[in-house]
Amino acid sequence: EDLQKAYEANYGPRIRCRAIVMDNLRRAQEVWAMYRGNPTVENFAQLAAEYSIDPGGKSLGGVVPPIQRHGGQAALEKEAFKLKPGEHSGVIQVGDKFIFLLCEGITKPVEVDPEEVREVLYTDILEKKHRVLMARRFQQIMEQASIENRLYPELSKAPVSDNKKLNSRSSAAKS
Repeated sequence: EDLQKAYEANYGPRIRCRAIVMDNLRRAQEVWAMYRGNPTVENFAQLAAEYSIDPGGKSLGGVVPPIQRHGGQAALEKEAFKLKPGEHSGVIQVGDKFIFLLCEGITKPVEVDPEEVREVLYTDILEKKHRVLMARRFQQIMEQASIENRLYPELSKAPVSDNKKLNSRSSAAKS
């Protein structure tokens, strides 16, 4: 399954589009309504230059890199792949940002045999999974670590399990 997703992400079709990114839902709805009043590429570019908070998209009239499948922003990808050239999306919330898209077309998939790139994709997936596991393990180690900072004692920390033991001992000593 991971190999199939990686193949689609790297070699599959992508959606060429323009985007306006905003950090306020009310403003996003207002700009979306302004675009719907005059649904042209020129109007979209002008609105992107005026209202988008994305510096790259703002200077390029809303043009963004093509959106791929399985790139890590499921809601945005789902909406983008529903669009046909010339269609626009509604307001899409991605994290704390509000985006709407204007589809300009679909790129052609790269013609490559999945078996030819299987080893490259497998190595990439393995490396990413190792990084995730290492980050988790590092977080566990940090949670269990006892850190004594003599310069800044307020930054010292005891492991979570030791804090519970200390609290229960001090409660028992007070009794």
